[in-house]
Amino acid sequence: MAGDLDPAALPAAEDPPERQADGTSTSRVAANRARRAVERHKMVTMLVAGATEREVAEALTAERERSGQGGRVTEARVSKHLVKLLERWEQSDLSQVDNLRAVQIKRLEAMIRRLNVELVGSGKVRLGVVDRLAKYELLLARIAGTEKPQQHVHSGTIDHRLDREEVDRLEQVWLASVEGTAEEILDAELVGSGETSG
Repeated sequence: MAGDLDPAALPAAEDPPERQADGTSTSRVAANRARRAVERHKMVTMLVAGATEREVAEALTAERERSGQGGRVTEARVSKHLVKLLERWEQSDLSQVDNLRAVQIKRLEAMIRRLNVELVGSGKVRLGVVDRLAKYELLLARIAGTEKPQQHVHSGTIDHRLDREEVDRLEQVWLASVEGTAEEILDAELVGSGETSG
């Protein structure tokens, strides 16, 4: 019976590795992915611990040299990874908030429906139910963002400039008023402009 085994049915001792389209083996690609994942984890760990991007880059470069992998990790790469990580975290946080908001809205809508049925079915006006219903609807509006209309604030600046000639003229009138000739200056200007005081 031992001699009945077909040698073709057994796996070969040294199967050649599967190849990617560019000729690299899939096991090598997987190893590189795993190495990069470990490096990213170390980057995040060091950054959370308070290391600067330069310190992280230097530590990872030294570790690559010790392991014989070679290559240099730059500050730019650490910074780029940090930005991508923060964007990913922000997106996941936003989706979690949206999911939580949707769940809360569904719960409140169900409670409002139940209170409406209770209010209509009783045949009496029960102020406690009406009050609770109003509070739930306000809470629903607050969660949905429709509690009050959004206010838009418009701002700007207005530049007040006086004509230099006007300033000089007013200054002369003021100085002349001390001397009693202010009326003469104003009359002279009005006559010169074609207007007369009369």
